[in-house]
Amino acid sequence: MKKINGFILSINKKIVFCAHGSNSKLFQIGFDKFFTQATNFFRDYECYKCFIEKNYPSIDACLSKLNYSNDVVNFVPVLIFTGNHFLTDIKKKLIKFNKINIHET
Repeated sequence: MKKINGFILSINKKIVFCAHGSNSKLFQIGFDKFFTQATNFFRDYECYKCFIEKNYPSIDACLSKLNYSNDVVNFVPVLIFTGNHFLTDIKKKLIKFNKINIHET
């Protein structure tokens, strides 16, 4: 494990940022800006993005792709509130992938 500015990350160098998803162009522009900044900040890591619904790649598609490498994945939910999606939907999906560190924001 490695700590970077308060984030405790596994040393495997993979981070997934997961957002809710939306049809809103403002959401898409805002999330793309956030993801670019996060990728620049964590430049020594392979950064990926996924969405619970409405946008692509889906959480299932992203995690399934990364699961083939059998690495530990740092998973960061990018949600305004830790609501029902995080507490139920996301955690249920993450159970399938036993090598994922969940970072609660």
